[in-house]
Amino acid sequence: MASVGSQLILFIGEDEEGRHVELLQHFTQASFRMVAIPKEEARPSNSRIGFNDKYLAGEAEGLTDL
Repeated sequence: MASVGSQLILFIGEDEEGRHVELLQHFTQASFRMVAIPKEEARPSNSRIGFNDKYLAGEAEGLTDL
């Protein structure tokens, strides 16, 4: 437990699954629970939005009409 300024209280601990958890509570009883979650696996890069000159010219491989 810690105090952040004169208006906030910070509770630090672990949940039932062993994840790091912080509960930030304002003196007006507004509470925010923050839970650490593992980073998602890397995803393939997103394709760009817009026109593709190769597609328009019919030279692109693997692209199909929708």
